[in-house]
Order: sequence, then structure tokens, then C-alpha cells
Amino acid sequence: MTRPSRRLPRRLDQPAVWLVVAALLYSFWLLELALPTGLSVVDSYVSELLADDQPYRWVFRVTDALAACCLLLAARWMRGRLVVASVLVFAAATLADTVLSLDCAASVDALCRYREATGSVSLGHRLHQVTSVLTFGSALAAAVGLARSTRWWHARVVVTLLATTGVLSAVLVNQPGAGLVQRAQLLTVAAGLLLGARACSSAWGSFVEPGRPAGGLQPGSGVVPDARQLRKPAGVRKTCVMALREDVAAKRDLSSQVMMSAAAHEVPRMSQRIPVCAEVLSC
Repeated sequence: MTRPSRRLPRRLDQPAVWLVVAALLYSFWLLELALPTGLSVVDSYVSELLADDQPYRWVFRVTDALAACCLLLAARWMRGRLVVASVLVFAAATLADTVLSLDCAASVDALCRYREATGSVSLGHRLHQVTSVLTFGSALAAAVGLARSTRWWHARVVVTLLATTGVLSAVLVNQPGAGLVQRAQLLTVAAGLLLGARACSSAWGSFVEPGRPAGGLQPGSGVVPDARQLRKPAGVRKTCVMALREDVAAKRDLSSQVMMSAAAHEVPRMSQRIPVCAEVLSC
């Protein structure tokens, strides 16, 4: 009797799925609209929801930590050094935000502002600013990588909005309206995660396991796939190489007369595959 597998089904263990879940969890701060947090949506920072003196801090800490874990799971399937490195830094900085939380909410607590001015806050409170900067910088770098790889106008809009909100956040530090700018920035980050999920979904749809056809390409069939069927697939490059190798091995077994007659038809087709496979982009 075989034991049931505890691994997730392949249709769930996909980068697009993890990115969508991460975007939803990362947007759980919107619960402040329904919860009596006592913080201003316009002036207070979202990180103040996680402060030690806030009643619902564990709700927002847990959801942020789960979002970071989902990003780490999604990064396993991603390609591109800039995107992968940015996602990993973003996930690590988000986890650090939940651990190095603020001692108090300075936007509504005068004593907290006094403690910040006199430097009597904890080390975690001071380091929280560093992790917040890392979170924003890695999110911007990942958006730039997404825009470069997909060339979607949506991705360019995300980069523009992130850059704009980043400049405004630097100008409005601890000023009225800083919280509203940060919330717009967080919504933009969530939109970027959803765009990344869309890009990965397009690539994953063309992924096939070894030995199975991909986009009309079967090992040893001599069929050249249409470039539109191989648009941004993840893993198709390996299938192309396998097909080329099997075609070569099959030709070695043919007699010299068959080789002479088949070379005129098969060799040009094989040469056409190389540029087709070279155009393939993966997530």
C-alpha cells in the first residue's frame, strides 16, 4: 500500500499562485478600514499597525510573515538575477519588519515621539527604518526587472508609481500625508506582484515535463514549432535541446542513402529550431 503524497499538486506549486497569495496577504493592512485601530489613514504609517502597543499587531505581523514565505516559495521557479535577488531581499526585509517592529505609534503618541527624539527607543525600533528602505528598494528593483523582461506598459506604470511614491515618502517623512503616500505605494507593490504572477503564468503554461510534447515540439518528430506557441515558456529550452539530440541520434542509425535523402529536408528544419528556441523567455 502506497502512502499518499503530501506534496502540493503541481497546479498549486507554481510561481504565479504564490505571487497572487503573497499580494493578497501583503494587502491585509486594508483591514484597518474595518478594525478600530485608532490610527489615521492619512498621517500614520502602515508599519505602526505592527507596533508593540497596537491591539491588532499580531494580525498584521502574521500576514506579512506569510506573504514573505510565499515570495520565497515563488522565487524557487523564477529566472533572472535581478528579479530573483530583488524578490529574495524583499521577502527577507518583510520578515525583518515583522521581527523588528516599532515600540509605539509615533503618529498618535506624544510620548513615543519624545522617545524617538531622545533616542530612548529600542534597537528594533531604529532598525525598522533600515528594513523599510530595503523593502522599498527591492520592490522597485523587482519592478524594473519585470518591466525589462516583459516590456508591458503596465509594468512601466508600476515602476513610475513606485519611484514617485518613494520620492514623496522621502520628502514627507513624519509629515501630514505621509501615511497616504505609503498606502498608495503598498497598493502599487501589490499590483506589481499580480503583474509578476501574470508573467509567470504565461511562462508556466508552456512548461512541460521531459518526454512530453511542448508547443507542438516532439522529440524525434522533426516538427518545427510555431514561435507563437513558444512565447515565454519556462523549461522549453531543455525540450528543444532534447529534440535536437534525439534527431541527431536517429540520423546516425539511418543508412547512408537515407541520410543523403533526409539531409536535404531535416537539416534545414533543425537549423530553424535553434533561433526559435533562443527567443524563448522564462519566468
